[in-house]
Order: sequence, then structure tokens, then C-alpha cells
Amino acid sequence: MKKEKIIRYCPHFFILFAGFFSWMSIQRAVMVPGSSIWFVPIAVFFLYIISFCLAAILVKRTAEVEIAAAISLFGSLIFAHSFWHFAVVLICAVLLLSGIRSIRKDLELNVKIDIWKSLSTGKSKIILALAIMISSQYLFMVKGSELERAAVKLDLKPATSEIIGPIFGYFNPNFKKIQEDGMTVDEFIIESQKQNMARVLENGESLMDEEALRDLPEEQREEFKREMLRQIAEEAEKARKENLEIILENGREELSQMVGREVAEDEEIADIFVGFVNEKINDFFQPKVGSDSHSSLFVYIMALLLFLTILPLGSILMVFCFTVAVLVFRLLLRFQVIGIGKVAVEREVIVSK
Repeated sequence: MKKEKIIRYCPHFFILFAGFFSWMSIQRAVMVPGSSIWFVPIAVFFLYIISFCLAAILVKRTAEVEIAAAISLFGSLIFAHSFWHFAVVLICAVLLLSGIRSIRKDLELNVKIDIWKSLSTGKSKIILALAIMISSQYLFMVKGSELERAAVKLDLKPATSEIIGPIFGYFNPNFKKIQEDGMTVDEFIIESQKQNMARVLENGESLMDEEALRDLPEEQREEFKREMLRQIAEEAEKARKENLEIILENGREELSQMVGREVAEDEEIADIFVGFVNEKINDFFQPKVGSDSHSSLFVYIMALLLFLTILPLGSILMVFCFTVAVLVFRLLLRFQVIGIGKVAVEREVIVSK
């Protein structure tokens, strides 16, 4: 009777104990700086999964195993308070209990007991449930907390500097030359003014072609056009030189408004554009430090990566867990704590009449 109680209650205790410390290890890995990110959570989850395996194999009453497993999952809510996490826990509880039932059903249907085979029938459901649980707890612990706003900024400037050149070069063929020459802010503004002046002259030339010069002879028309364009260019250049400082100040102000920060006259314009694109990409993935925004795509991506990491890692961990569970089972048999009996089974079969 004493041995029977040990076999009945010990797996439940280990499920609840290992379950609580499993969720706590995730909380410490995420929230406590300098804590173990991998070793401690893996070790605790190793014990947690072994507890499931042994309970599914050894405990006779399925309802007791399922209740203990469900309670152990809901311990995650202590560290991640969210209605949506509660909904995730319910889904994972269904998955986990389905995995346990698959193991027990295979044990009951086997003619000869094969622990490894029976455990394998519930493997995928258990891994999926735990992967969803862990990534969900991470998501709802970090989302909306200071960790979300204090997350490390993505330094994409080296990548964007390589990509932005061809993109801007497609829309503006002169951008590649701007990068190579290291054009400063003031030089860029002056160059832009010259280009605007050239466009004005082109428009003036086409206007003269269409209107006032139609009735003049060809030679007089060309001479008149050259003189008028020369005068326009001289007046424009004179005005530009007289108002150069005002033009530069206005240009810097427009650039500052566009990129959202003050720009200096000697900054390279290509670096400003690259930094602007990099900042926009960062703002898309995560809010700025100190802001009140909590809509961070970065956190969701990290949770997804965590989920995709746990799936293959869980498959590897399951092999070791099954090995330990089989060894424990054989040791219990060896020391006659449990035994294997044979029973006559009556079952229905389809027969011909």
C-alpha cells in the first residue's frame, strides 16, 4: 500500500513543482539581468517533461494526471497576467491533455508494453503545447513593460547603406555620385539650387519657343534666346549669391523637418538619408525608448523566433527525457516497486455471418 501511494502521488508532486519553477525560470531569464538564459530553463523543463512521462505511465487514474498537468500550466499566469495568455493556456492545456491521453491509450492497446513507443505517440502534442506556452509567456511578460521600450535598437545602418544607394539611385541618378563625393548638407543645397535654376532656364527656353519668337527669323530667334537666357542666368546667380545664407538656412531647416532632427552644415547628406531610413525601420519594429507606445512588432517577432527555436530543441530534449523515463521505469521494475501483469481482454471484432 505504501509503494502504491508513492507511485500515485510522487509524479503529481513533481509535475506541480517542476511546472512552477519552469515558468519562474522563464520569468527570471527574461526579466533578471545576468540570469541563465538557457541552462536553468532547459534543466527545469527537462524535469517537467519527465514528470509528465512518468505520470502518464505509472498513475492509474487518468483524471488525476490531467488535473495535475492542467494546474501546472496555469502556474504560468502568476508571471504573465493577461486575458489572452489565459486563453492560450486553455488551448495548451487541451493539447497537453490530448498528448497524455494518446500515451495512455497506446499503453492500453499494446499487447506487449513498449514505453518508448507509447511516449512517442504524445510527443508532438506535448512539444507544441510547451512551445506555445513558453513563447506566449515571453510575449505577455515583455509586451507593455519597460523591457519593450528598452529593447536594443536594431543597428541596420550597415545594411541600409548598401541597399539605399541603388534605391535612391533608381529615382535620382545623381545619388551615387553624392555618396562617392561625400557631399555635405550645404553642398547638396547649393547643387539643388543649381538644378532648379537649370530647370527654370529649360522652361523659359521652351516658353520662348512657343510664344514670342515664332514670327522672328531663325538666326534672330536663336540670338534673342541666348541673350535672354544669359540675362536670366546672371540675375538668378546674382540673387543666389546675395541670398546664399538665407537659402542655406532654409534648406537646412527643411532637411531637419524631414529627418526629425537638427542637421549640421558639414554633415554628409548620404549619411543623413541612410540614418533617416534606418530610424524609420527601427520605429516600425519597436517604439522609441521612453515613449508611451506599446505596439512593438519587434516583440512579436522575438516571440515567433522563440517558438520556432523551441520546436526543434524540444524534439531533441524529448529524446533524453524519454530515455530517463524508460530507465526509471526499468529501475522500478528491477526493485519490484511496480510489476507487469497479464490480463485476459475481451474485445469486440467484426465477423462474417
